[in-house]
Amino acid sequence: MSSFLYSLNASTIRTTPLLDKIRIAAEAGYQGIELWFDELEAFLADGGKLETVSAAIQESGLKIPTMIMIRDWWSATPEEYPAVFKTCLERIKLAAQLGAEYVIACPHREKPDYDLGAVRYRELLEAGIEAGAKPAVEFLGFVEAVTRIEDALQIVEKSGHPEATLVLDPFHVFRGGGSMETIAQLKPEQ
Repeated sequence: MSSFLYSLNASTIRTTPLLDKIRIAAEAGYQGIELWFDELEAFLADGGKLETVSAAIQESGLKIPTMIMIRDWWSATPEEYPAVFKTCLERIKLAAQLGAEYVIACPHREKPDYDLGAVRYRELLEAGIEAGAKPAVEFLGFVEAVTRIEDALQIVEKSGHPEATLVLDPFHVFRGGGSMETIAQLKPEQ
């Protein structure tokens, strides 16, 4: 990401209704809010409208730097993958409609096939660029694999895509370990 925004991860006030989260984040002085797809989809399933969420974001002045998350894209079997890809793309399109620049691409939680992950990430990234919100590979400090910056960077680099990027979440950097020198080696666009 080219600039940093002081943003609220909406999960930190999980039980608060979605529209209240947006209002509270703005009133508290945040510049952005990181929304979760599960919560947005529940709001829509209960009869809420995407236009209502979009209007609340616009009125609040908040930005949505990222939305959380697309999952199973890496771990899905070949038979499962078309349906998983479709779900991921639907979420990417929702993010784009709300003005989010990035979508968090949750990693494989067990020992992964990095070559497969790179191919699938590139496919998602290309679809995301076309839709208007780019997937960014995340590493999680609390899973068996893909716990460090270096792990996520493998996917970014193996994808071979010039717009491939990863998420640098300080919590996961601390929890998963990895080298601070790796951060210094990242290209600005990563």
